[in-house]
Amino acid sequence: MLFIKDLPNKINILITIIEQYDDKMKAVLPDEMAVTINKELQNFVATLRDSITHYFSVQNITEVVSSLPGFIISLVVFLVALFLFMLEIPNIHNFIKKHLYPSTYREVFKIYNKIGHSIIGMLTASIVLSFITWVFTYVGLLIIGVDSAFVISLFIWFIDLLPIIGATGLTIPWAIYAYIVGDPTLGIQLIILSIILLVQRKILEPKIFGTGVGLTPLPTLISMFIGLKLLGFLGFFVGPLFLIIIKTILESGFIKTDFKI
Repeated sequence: MLFIKDLPNKINILITIIEQYDDKMKAVLPDEMAVTINKELQNFVATLRDSITHYFSVQNITEVVSSLPGFIISLVVFLVALFLFMLEIPNIHNFIKKHLYPSTYREVFKIYNKIGHSIIGMLTASIVLSFITWVFTYVGLLIIGVDSAFVISLFIWFIDLLPIIGATGLTIPWAIYAYIVGDPTLGIQLIILSIILLVQRKILEPKIFGTGVGLTPLPTLISMFIGLKLLGFLGFFVGPLFLIIIKTILESGFIKTDFKI
C-alpha cells in the first residue's frame, strides 16, 4: 500500500525528469518534434498520475466499501439460485431423455460430459497459470530486493489476469521509470523479470490450457487469440470452449466429415 500511496509523487518526479530531457532531445531531433514528443510524454504521465489518484481516492474507496453489502447480497442470491438449479438438474435430465431417441441421447450426453470436463479443466488451468505467474513474480522481486515484494507480486498477479495487459504491462513501465530516475540496475533486473514472465507464460499457457481442455497447444492458442480479438477478456475463455464444442460434435458423428473432393 505504501508503494501505491507514494506512486503519484514518484510520477511527479518523472514529469520533472522528462522536462529536463527537453534540451537533450532538441540536440538530436528537430525542435518542433522534440517539443511535441516531450509534451505528449508529460501529458501521458500526468494522465496516469491523475488516474491513480482518482482510483485510490477516499471517495472511491468509500464507495467500494459501501457497495460491499449489496455485492454480498447479490452473491448470496446467485449461490441460492445456483443451488436450486442444481437440485433441478435430475428433472431436466429426465425431461431431455424422455424426448430423445436412445442413440441421440447417448451422443448428447457424451457432448455434455465432454464440455463439463473441459470447463473444469479450463478453470484448473487458469488457477495453475495464475499461481505459476505469482510464484515467478514473487521470487523475482525477492531476488531483486524490492520492498513489499509480496504485496506488489499480488498486484502484478491481478494485472496478469487481464490478458490484454498481462504482468509485463506493469513490470516494463516500472523498469523504464527506474532507468529514467537513475536506477539502471533495477531497470535491467525488471526487464529480465519481464522477459522471464513473458516466456514462461507463452510456453506454459497453450500447454496447460491444451492439457486441461483436451486440445493441442496450437488450436488452443489460435482459439484464445480469436476469442480475445472478438469478445475481449471473456473471449479468452469462450474461444477454447467454442472449439471444444465443435470438436466434440465432429467426433460424435453429428456432422459427417469423411468425404473426399
